[in-house]
Amino acid sequence: MGLENGYIIEYDRLERLQFEGQYKDGKKEGIGFNYHSNGNIFYKGYFRNNFEDLFAFIYTSSGKLIFCWPY
Repeated sequence: MGLENGYIIEYDRLERLQFEGQYKDGKKEGIGFNYHSNGNIFYKGYFRNNFEDLFAFIYTSSGKLIFCWPY
């Protein structure tokens, strides 16, 4: 059994979408999305070594853009 690679969709224990995006060697790597518990996007951007990195858009749970890098 190897580490996860490719496009992955993750759900929490209540089957709510939490993350979708690229994995490499079992870690978030590349473009991905984190979600609020209501299903709206929280983070849209790049991941490196399992962490949010580089270009990013961050939204409130109501969908309002509150951060953009680079802007």
